[in-house]
Amino acid sequence: MNITNILETGEFDKLIDISTDDKVWNDLVSEIYNFGVYEENILGYYACVKLLDSNLSKFKRAELHYTAAIILTMGINFVCGGYMLGFYHMKKAIELDFNNIDYKVYMLSTFANSPEIVIPKEYVNHIVSEILTKDPNNEVALRFSGEIGDVRLSNNSNLKI
Repeated sequence: MNITNILETGEFDKLIDISTDDKVWNDLVSEIYNFGVYEENILGYYACVKLLDSNLSKFKRAELHYTAAIILTMGINFVCGGYMLGFYHMKKAIELDFNNIDYKVYMLSTFANSPEIVIPKEYVNHIVSEILTKDPNNEVALRFSGEIGDVRLSNNSNLKI
């Protein structure tokens, strides 16, 4: 089954059918990622949304939220509101798979310096601490721990993290 063909034809119900097969899961997510990021096609994002509505494990849902965030911030970042929606998907990915360091690193590297999104300093410090506890040599976390004063952060208590 050609996943790219399914994406191009918009037959998203077929994606749901094959998403339950763990043997094709990595290929499925990879194709959605490539379609959304490299092809800059919003249907890659819609595939994530459609699959998130299906009955998947929390770890698969976390991976789809992460993929959606990357598509929105890298592939189709020109879409109005896409960056904020990507931030939402990153928060959901972290909520669903709290121990995944890659999600936290992407949150820091993409959104902590964002001109559109102001992340409270306490939240950034918390994520940095969690990453460095598991990976003391993580370059992204080390950069934020050493340059925290130069990063655009806020004490904005209105932002729900």
